[in-house]
Amino acid sequence: MKRISLLFIFLFALSVSTMVANDGPVQHVNGTAQKVQRKPSGRRSHFDPVKFKARFDAYVIEHLGTNKQEAEKILVPYHEMRQMQRNNDAIIMRMQKKQKESECDEKEAAKVLNEVLKLREKNSQLELNFYKKLAKTVSAKKILHFQAIEKYYFMHEMKRLSK
Repeated sequence: MKRISLLFIFLFALSVSTMVANDGPVQHVNGTAQKVQRKPSGRRSHFDPVKFKARFDAYVIEHLGTNKQEAEKILVPYHEMRQMQRNNDAIIMRMQKKQKESECDEKEAAKVLNEVLKLREKNSQLELNFYKKLAKTVSAKKILHFQAIEKYYFMHEMKRLSK
């Protein structure tokens, strides 16, 4: 009985040492062991915002069926609006993280919630103002088409980035 226990301990230690020597888990494919590829560590190390914006602009120009000058009537204010929304979203994230890390009472939580709701309302107001201003210079049909392009593009990019 002692020998069987020692044998199991030895086999377990051997399998652990093999994983450590291979620097991670191994996947067996067609009878051969292959190292499992891990995604790069770090926060969004594979995301480049400049390239993302350039791809988005090119995609909009291509699918909106306009030239670059007309597309810029939409894209320049759009990027300004999105930057303001991202700034508000960053504030919301910091407030929620700070509230989550520290234990606060109901009164403090209500204050944070009110500020978060105000910032979300501000984001909605920014978007509403953007589309109202845009309607003065661009046709409603192009605006609706832009909204559909934007939605499709972001879904497509999220799928691409998750791979």
